[in-house]
Amino acid sequence: MKPKRRALPRTTTAVLFFIGVLPALGPNGCTDRGQPGPTGILLKNIELACKSYCSDFGHYPVGNEDVLIGSLCVQHPNADISEAKRGPYIEFAAAEVDRKRGLVLDRWGQPIHYLCPGMHNNGGFDVWSIGRDGIDGTSDDIGNFDTRQGITPTPPADGGNK
Repeated sequence: MKPKRRALPRTTTAVLFFIGVLPALGPNGCTDRGQPGPTGILLKNIELACKSYCSDFGHYPVGNEDVLIGSLCVQHPNADISEAKRGPYIEFAAAEVDRKRGLVLDRWGQPIHYLCPGMHNNGGFDVWSIGRDGIDGTSDDIGNFDTRQGITPTPPADGGNK
């Protein structure tokens, strides 16, 4: 008869899990397998919310990061569309929002940047994080114009049909 194997205590299992998972997350919010990390997932969710907004209004929220919360997180009662399509389009966790400045934050506490019309996505929008180093334009930036991060560029609001 084989002796019974003892299970590891839960705290040991949790510690081993975090030792294995946390190093797999790279400095730019992606896992080493190219899968988006928390900031990449946040950007993808913002991208999907902007696309839903566009399907209702015919355009992406116009402006910079100051318009994200006002455009995506509220209901638009006076919109000339059905009640079901007036938003909100996304809900952010408390840690993802700087309520005083009205900005969405990445996992490092830096504002998520948004620009429509985009400089990289002509006719669409750009959404990006300046990454851990807090400097725009460096290799740790994550955005919908950087296909290395698994986030696809946004199409023009008119679907490219001008």
